[in-house]
Amino acid sequence: MRRGLLPKRLPHALVRLGLRYPKTVLAVGLVAVVAAIAVVAGVHVETDILALVPQNDPVIRQFKTTLDRFGSVDILLVDLRLDPGASGDAQLAYADELAGELESWDAIQWVEYRLKDPVSAAVPLLNRATLFMEPSEVEALLGQLDDAGLERQARRLKGLLLTPQGPAMKSLLRVDPFLLLPGLMRRVRLGGVGARFDPATGYLIDPSHRHLLMLAKPVRPAQDLVFDRRLMHGIKGRIEAATSRWRRAGWEGKPPRVELAGGYATALDDGRLIVQDLAVGTLSAAVGVMLLFLLAFRRPAALIFAGVPLLVGLALTFLFIGVSL
Repeated sequence: MRRGLLPKRLPHALVRLGLRYPKTVLAVGLVAVVAAIAVVAGVHVETDILALVPQNDPVIRQFKTTLDRFGSVDILLVDLRLDPGASGDAQLAYADELAGELESWDAIQWVEYRLKDPVSAAVPLLNRATLFMEPSEVEALLGQLDDAGLERQARRLKGLLLTPQGPAMKSLLRVDPFLLLPGLMRRVRLGGVGARFDPATGYLIDPSHRHLLMLAKPVRPAQDLVFDRRLMHGIKGRIEAATSRWRRAGWEGKPPRVELAGGYATALDDGRLIVQDLAVGTLSAAVGVMLLFLLAFRRPAALIFAGVPLLVGLALTFLFIGVSL
């Protein structure tokens, strides 16, 4: 008689089989464990999340095609903690060294952290300067375009050109004679992170001058956890190399502390959390089962009776997963 999915007498038959052929059952269990280890050792765990979603879905295909053609939108944020009491030139020099190390790395496509050519970058912005100005500022600018206002501005520019910084400012003053750029740069944001260029230095520095931001574009999306681990490990080496070059250049003191943020750091932290939760859950379940058998039978031998079948069951599960993939 059958009741349910399995025959009613199947558990009793299995117990009798184990009692009659204990060595054979143990040998089969040992072979299953060894086979599971061999199969699982050759299994490749896919860490790219995009490879785990349905591949035939048209939305997924379009998304992957877009990523292949235009790249991902993931950005690695590199935050340099500036020390207000340290030399500003030394800290900016360290930023240049670190940016050079990252740009020379094949895992990074580009790095943005400063205006490398202020004049070329200023021309498109100045052509649309009035779009970023308040109505009162536009009226004030128009009020300087009469003969008296132009004469005052000419005297002001002449005074600036006679200063020690005058020769370096000549090309910039040629395209920005009314000195609109510093005010515009305080308002223009870079990308969607709200970063602004510091008018005095051209670097991405916050108004409190405590953070210098670098935007780095890796070659792979943040969903690839193996690449994320290689990226974070490689950046540590680039930071050490930049620090060595910075000290060889003659700079003294401590370099700025570097912190990483963005989708890559978040994905890696989420991956660690998932693995940690999986390990803790599996171990706690195994310990709970062993304690349950110990409390039920009140004999240390119960740990063997429970542990061996539990181990073989896990091995068979992994063996099935490895064969079915």
